[in-house]
Amino acid sequence: MAEPFKGVINVDIRDSEPDWTPFEAPKAPDGAPSVVYIVLDDVGFSAMSCYGGPIETPNMRRVAGAVAERRAR
Repeated sequence: MAEPFKGVINVDIRDSEPDWTPFEAPKAPDGAPSVVYIVLDDVGFSAMSCYGGPIETPNMRRVAGAVAERRAR
């Protein structure tokens, strides 16, 4: 069920109070891990350089390197 409206609606807009909470971006709880979810479709993994292919993918290589570095700690 949706949250109840927390603003005030009056006849005159100057006497009304908005409620923007339904439009706020969701926030992770304190201490939550940072997660990046990357979805790739129809990329032909064998063609990417990080898998030994001929197509250079420096950004994917950098992301993979950063993940490997964090896991090594």
